Amino acid sequence: MKKIGIFVYEGVEPIEIAIFGTFSMAKRVIPDLEMFLVSENGGDVLLANGLVVKAHHSFSSSPPIDALIICGGPGWPKQVSNRKALDFIGAHRETLTASVCTGAMIFAATGLLDGKEATTKASYADGEVDPFEVFRERFPNVRLNRAGIVDLGSQVTGGGVSLCIDTALHVLAKLYDEETADKVAKVICYDVARAANARERGILVAGQ
Repeated sequence: MKKIGIFVYEGVEPIEIAIFGTFSMAKRVIPDLEMFLVSENGGDVLLANGLVVKAHHSFSSSPPIDALIICGGPGWPKQVSNRKALDFIGAHRETLTASVCTGAMIFAATGLLDGKEATTKASYADGEVDPFEVFRERFPNVRLNRAGIVDLGSQVTGGGVSLCIDTALHVLAKLYDEETADKVAKVICYDVARAANARERGILVAGQ
């Protein structure tokens, strides 16, 4: 049995709840898979633009996990200064940890990505600031790469925003195997999109 914790906070972009949805569908292939939302205090969490979700656990009540995923969204600036959040992530430094989208900013704020490669959200709307430029300014010790996914072994960063699904499937491949991730991708009708994203955006794996 594998347990996956998904870190949510005020201002997460709702599309990233597709991470939970991907794992929910994955249970059709992996019945004993468990996943849950975790936030600083547990309970209701207000996401971007008014959606409210209920975190199953707080930092203090979170059970042991096999993988931790850090969501992104416009609430990330507050979290990079949230000592409790950074300590929670840091406490899982030996655990498979992944970020999606601007969740990489929170991941980088822990210092765990210093001297390593990472990716983050690469696309943005007119009038918005380039997330890559923000990342470079705030975390100069991390080497940015425009790959869709950067895999450092126990640390994974994924791009934005719908690439949260690709990152979730990548985590499944690491926890189980590629065949299992492929089966889940087919169940959610994402096998073609996943293959196209890997081909067009690339997956950087350390040491390969």
